[in-house]
Amino acid sequence: KSRSTPVGGTVRHIFTPLGSLANSNAPHSFIETHGTGTSLGDLMEMQGINEVFQGSHSHQHPLIIGAAKTCVGHTESAAGLVGIVKTLASFKRGTVPGLTHFNEKNINPGIDVDAVPLKIPSEPVILGSEEINRAIVL
Repeated sequence: KSRSTPVGGTVRHIFTPLGSLANSNAPHSFIETHGTGTSLGDLMEMQGINEVFQGSHSHQHPLIIGAAKTCVGHTESAAGLVGIVKTLASFKRGTVPGLTHFNEKNINPGIDVDAVPLKIPSEPVILGSEEINRAIVL
């Protein structure tokens, strides 16, 4: 294992604090992920999200997954800030943009989109206007 590849326990440790958010009475509209762009990194990130948020959403109201990195590339130390700006812009416009270059044919086959369920958009997704929208930026 390399220093840059976290093991299962490490991933659980990173996502465990989100558990209280997942189980709150105020569901989250979407998660702005780090979106590593690697088969292992994206799989581990989605497994952590699935573990924490499993059953928190429905197929009618899935948890939307975003990743600004697909639009702007690697931003290094500004990645968190870019995620926050994208999230605020999504709230302002009422739309989460789709992931650039993503489609159902190139999704990592190890990612389970039904556990939560998740919506990984290839096209813009309109946020519900009847509720308060909430997001988590990783």
